[in-house]
Amino acid sequence: MWGGAEESAVEFQIRRIRADEGESLRTTRLRALADAPGAFGSEYGETSERPQSEWVERAERASDGGQQAIFVAGAGGEWEGMVLGHAPEGEQVTCDLASMWVAPVLRGSGASRELVGAVMEWAEGSGFERVVLSVTEGNEPARRLYASCGFEFTGERELLRPHRPEVALEMARSVGG
Repeated sequence: MWGGAEESAVEFQIRRIRADEGESLRTTRLRALADAPGAFGSEYGETSERPQSEWVERAERASDGGQQAIFVAGAGGEWEGMVLGHAPEGEQVTCDLASMWVAPVLRGSGASRELVGAVMEWAEGSGFERVVLSVTEGNEPARRLYASCGFEFTGERELLRPHRPEVALEMARSVGG
């Protein structure tokens, strides 16, 4: 599907999650929250308490269909990155790119760009016209990545979490553009 190692010698592959991978999804999401707690709207503690059935359901929903997709970056048999593309039920114009994370072992490998590309391809194939995302203010590596992928700031900003000071800045781009 997608994949490569154009920027470093680390080999990886990008693919869509399978319906039976709820436990791997949980493990990877918790790794992301532990590695970069200020980058996400959810927190490790609350996320770790979610029942296994929720992870199974998430993997099943994201494995096919046009309203949600999770793509994972694999290296050496382990998931070292993930991203979510999703839209509210019935939304046909705009979808979100969310939960983007790449482990340190794949940073600089091109995996982040490939994950963004997977969501953009999915969005186009699902008929969406626009993709939006939020990036934490001050997260310059993520901001540069998204800008290099054609995303621009919309001027919208909000608190990442109500009880924390981090601010999320919205970026968007047209699909196919």
